Amino acid sequence: MRWLLVAIFLCTLPDAVVVPALKELVVDKYNATPVAAQAFLAVNLVGFLVAAPLASWLRRRWSPARVIVVGALLDAALLALLSAPIGLAWTISIRALEGLPDALVFGELFALVGAVEDPRLRVRRYGVASTTLMLSIGLGIVAGGAMARGTDPTNVYWFGAMANIAAAVFVRSLAATALPQRDIPLEPAESPAASTTSVPRPLWPALVMAFADRATGGSLTSVLPLLLGRILGADAGERGWMVGLPVILMALGAGLAAMVAARAGVRVTRHAGAAIYALALIAIAVVPPERPLLVVLLVVAGCAGSVLLPTSLAIAARSRRGCTALTAFAAAGGVGQSVGLLVPLLLFAGIQPGTDGERGLLAGFGCLHLASTVVTSGASWVGAWRQRSVA
Repeated sequence: MRWLLVAIFLCTLPDAVVVPALKELVVDKYNATPVAAQAFLAVNLVGFLVAAPLASWLRRRWSPARVIVVGALLDAALLALLSAPIGLAWTISIRALEGLPDALVFGELFALVGAVEDPRLRVRRYGVASTTLMLSIGLGIVAGGAMARGTDPTNVYWFGAMANIAAAVFVRSLAATALPQRDIPLEPAESPAASTTSVPRPLWPALVMAFADRATGGSLTSVLPLLLGRILGADAGERGWMVGLPVILMALGAGLAAMVAARAGVRVTRHAGAAIYALALIAIAVVPPERPLLVVLLVVAGCAGSVLLPTSLAIAARSRRGCTALTAFAAAGGVGQSVGLLVPLLLFAGIQPGTDGERGLLAGFGCLHLASTVVTSGASWVGAWRQRSVA
């Protein structure tokens, strides 16, 4: 498990370091518009969507180590290309392609994290992996911001490339001893448990969850800072820690949330936490602009949101599709993040200062998340009822 956490940490850094350097890498370097800069962040979903069917083909032909090593090295090569002065069109095109190895590596790593037959152990492992992933994102954003203020902002690409190369070397060195040679079926179809209690579950609820979680996450980073600046007059430093507060709590609480889910049930924990998280976002958008109240709501959102990633990964794993399911999960999350980033940017072009556009958008994304919870919880309860009826 430890080597998987190291690989997840290293492979998450490249995307994280780019975020705070976006202005320097796209707007300043190519004299581009903010919309083009956000498109640069979102366009890698094209590669994510291609990765989902490719993962199914690769898992029948390549070992997990080979997928991870080749994917990490390809990602490193593409990041090195992005550092060159190749023009905005080529930059966005390469960024789109870069989503392909990203998603393949994510899917394979998280499939291996969840490749145990005990569902309680699986969700606990996903909790630890989720904490690792989110801490890597947080540290990567800090490192990217520091490099963006340096003499050459394109160093963030080289930093990301080196992280991918380190991950590839690390995984390759352990391939013969610590890695399986084939993707592990989560619950083998021929096992007695699979024929009775471990029936494969539909994948689509996990994809809906991934989309909604990442869409609201994108709205937190794109809309919440503007809202705090408007209603509180918060400066950049205050906006930074208030936006970062729920993210830090989600990262630190993921392991504990997974332990709760292992005892209380993944489905119940997920739906309860998701409902509280969505309601907290809606409340942030509508309550009076009082600092203590907003901080309390941000803490509630962070604590409730800590259940989202580990439980949705565990639900995706129940489909028994291995890395194919987890790659599709990453693709759905990529689409959601793009919606959370681009929709506010496009709508803000028509919102005049002094309006409550930010409130409406944040409340809208909260309602979207709440609606997704209602749909997925209803579907899971109906499915469980039908399974009991058949039994």
